[in-house]
Amino acid sequence: MTIIRQSLSLLLFLTMVVGSLSAGQAARFVTGEQLFALLNSNDVGQRAAAKFYVLGAVDTASLLRDPKICVTPDTQSAFLTKKLLKMLSERPELRRYNAASLVREILAQDFPCT
Repeated sequence: MTIIRQSLSLLLFLTMVVGSLSAGQAARFVTGEQLFALLNSNDVGQRAAAKFYVLGAVDTASLLRDPKICVTPDTQSAFLTKKLLKMLSERPELRRYNAASLVREILAQDFPCT
């Protein structure tokens, strides 16, 4: 049931993001800049959308069995979003990249397989 709920949440988030983009941007991936804006938003719904985006990226890495990432079941989403926000705040040049690749980078740094 949790996977279904997360999948629906991710679908809702993607619908919100795509709906907020112009027609020319809709076919592109979510950028680090867009995710950074959601993470920094005063709107609870937008911050929740960012959290579910991050969780979706984690789930994808897990499902694809990314050999560089070993996230444990007790990993807190708040930890991941704080790390991502810190990285994007300290290194704004990274915001031009695909948001999922930035999440993967955080995961590979903090949860390497040994």
